[in-house]
Amino acid sequence: MLFAPAYEKTIREITVDIRNYITDPETTVVVNMDTTNGFFKRGKMASPRLRAIIPQIKRVNEYYLDSPKLFFTDVHEKNAEEFETYPVHCVDKYEQEIISELEDFAEVGEVIAKNSTNGFFSKGYLTWLAKHKEIENIIIVGGCTDTSILQFALAQRAYWNENNNNNRIIVMENAVQTYHDDIHNGDLMHNVALFNLYMNGIKLARL
Repeated sequence: MLFAPAYEKTIREITVDIRNYITDPETTVVVNMDTTNGFFKRGKMASPRLRAIIPQIKRVNEYYLDSPKLFFTDVHEKNAEEFETYPVHCVDKYEQEIISELEDFAEVGEVIAKNSTNGFFSKGYLTWLAKHKEIENIIIVGGCTDTSILQFALAQRAYWNENNNNNRIIVMENAVQTYHDDIHNGDLMHNVALFNLYMNGIKLARL
């Protein structure tokens, strides 16, 4: 793709080491987006690109071991409206389950079901957010960069902006990824999404 190398170079330049940010574990939450079998291991939306970043996702959760963790999971019925746009996915229990590599973190975290690409609007998250006003940093890992992560991060940033809140949202550049197919160039969509996030006040970091 013509613009892909330029985006990749820009992303490298604006991404910082997460250690540059001083964060209090008690006011920092790690959001694991769509880290389920249906996206990482088996199903029409599963991608080897996502499977490849599992070690990085696990490492981020370990780095923030003492911080609360959220796990967003797609839980769809067969007639889900989302299937007008995307292939049928995360209908069966296996695809809905958190990947085994993150099970230990999920057991002590909170799992939030969602029925759309934007977890911000799920009832579970809105309830959680209302109860955790102490949160000052949101660290995001998982998939997919240009859908679930992009939409959630932009919605959260807009919500905080509306309330003149300067809390940080940090997307872990090397612990997020998206899928690739004939009409969806994974490299391009991943990097454009990251650039979009950065231009909207969201930090990019790596560990």
